[in-house]
Amino acid sequence: MKPLESLDPARFDTAPILKRLAGSSRRLAELKGLAASIPNQAILINTLGLQEAKDRLGSTNVRVLEGARL
Repeated sequence: MKPLESLDPARFDTAPILKRLAGSSRRLAELKGLAASIPNQAILINTLGLQEAKDRLGSTNVRVLEGARL
């Protein structure tokens, strides 16, 4: 994979990419605003790893014990 600095910026300056970028930026700003309203954001971040592990194990039919600690 090439470093970002070596890529030609003109390659990404197209109407479809710019439209998607604008929409993505709006959604990211909305998500940032919602995250700021969570009293303890660390709780959300810490549960993401647990949820990912649960999803991975669930796909292989392995039971995850409740109350797992990080």
